[in-house]
Amino acid sequence: MTAPAVAARITLDSLRKRLELLAGFHTGEEKFALRINQKSGESSWDFKRLVIQIGLKRIEGRDVDVLAELLMEHEVGHVIHTSRNIDLKALPYPFDLLNILEDARIEPKRERDFHPLHAHSYRKIYLEKEGEENPFANPFNIGILLRWQRWGVATKTEKPPELDDDQYAEFIEDWNRFLDLSIEARSTEHTGGHAQDLYEKWKFLFDRYDSDTPALGLIEGSADAMAGKGPKSPDEGAGGRDDHGDDGELSPDFFGDPWFEWDMPFIQEQARILRQLLAVRSRTENVYTLTGRRFDARRIENPPLAPFKGVAETLSIIVLKRLLCALDGSGSMQYGPFLAGCFLAHILSFVFPVDICVTTNKSKTPIRVPLKHIDALRGFMAWGGSENYRSLGSDPTRYSFTLFLTDACVEEEDKRYARGLNKIAKVGAGYVGNPNHRLEDVFMRNFYAEDLSQNVGRMVALFLRRHFTRHPAF
Repeated sequence: MTAPAVAARITLDSLRKRLELLAGFHTGEEKFALRINQKSGESSWDFKRLVIQIGLKRIEGRDVDVLAELLMEHEVGHVIHTSRNIDLKALPYPFDLLNILEDARIEPKRERDFHPLHAHSYRKIYLEKEGEENPFANPFNIGILLRWQRWGVATKTEKPPELDDDQYAEFIEDWNRFLDLSIEARSTEHTGGHAQDLYEKWKFLFDRYDSDTPALGLIEGSADAMAGKGPKSPDEGAGGRDDHGDDGELSPDFFGDPWFEWDMPFIQEQARILRQLLAVRSRTENVYTLTGRRFDARRIENPPLAPFKGVAETLSIIVLKRLLCALDGSGSMQYGPFLAGCFLAHILSFVFPVDICVTTNKSKTPIRVPLKHIDALRGFMAWGGSENYRSLGSDPTRYSFTLFLTDACVEEEDKRYARGLNKIAKVGAGYVGNPNHRLEDVFMRNFYAEDLSQNVGRMVALFLRRHFTRHPAF
């Protein structure tokens, strides 16, 4: 082996060891090996063999160290956040769709700037591509390019020949909408729901371009390559209750034509306020970092990892495994109060793992509203009857926290049920709608928001901090 080859081999091995060390700090006890493949353009996490592969085929020179580390960060995102319990080879839609949307979900969780990686990929994969095929008009590639735009990369897209101008504008709008939804999704399963919805509307276009060859710019090239650790299901933490996932059917007997519209800027702003107020500066005085990453303080004496600096760490003040929102569907909630309850449930869904249901004596069981179908709430009318909290049975005992969205016009039997739940110390009560003096009589712990003009995100955050910060189980 020549001297330059030996030097290159040593440099590559040094890079591998550094990336493996950094990845280990992020993944904790997860066992894995990290390999670098200079001949492959694909990076992947193989959870069956516990191997992270970093493909360097299109990366050269000074870019190697920075971009290889960003590739490692991306794959660690799959190790930590991508679910293993989805049969990716049996998906009812192209794998590429899930891959693009799942990448949009996991990368922001890494709290890194992926602009250099995507800008490099755009130059190498798209701008330098030769041949007759137009990569900018491929419907899968359009999703990748729009995703990269969120990292500040000035990409372009072009109209697929199968679409007219109006259809193309609508297609771009749908891609952007589902990317936004996926970024806020809580699990791979929920991301898959968004992929299914996008595919159902535009499958004539995706099917025409689908092939065994992955779309350009995808970091993983196969279903096996993306499978990660992640939560085992969207209902993890609910403790053995019946499955009420996003595939639930909504009865036409309860949901009709929409009668209100979501104010998404308001919902997203209140969710941001809520999320922000549920984070505090940690009391930990010594968290040792290298280029912004957390390291074990015990390694301070290890010279190769110096220098270190002390920082404060931002931690979540409350961790809820799952939240139950019970919307009062009784007659007194008609129009304004029910609308306010829907908005608050939607706000919470952006922050916590949440299950939403409507309780009414028109139904013997709670009417489940999967997040995939949360829009159906716009068609529910609280036309009469009582709130029927009793239909929840023991469900609240299986959640970290239950929030009743109600005007507290509660019948005696349901009032006794609600007050009995407070003994569990896992049940809170929320009030949205018109003023009612009986709120305190029904729920021992409560807060009051007269209408949506108030800062409900702040109110919910202060309520949770006041009642639940001392309970680690929450």
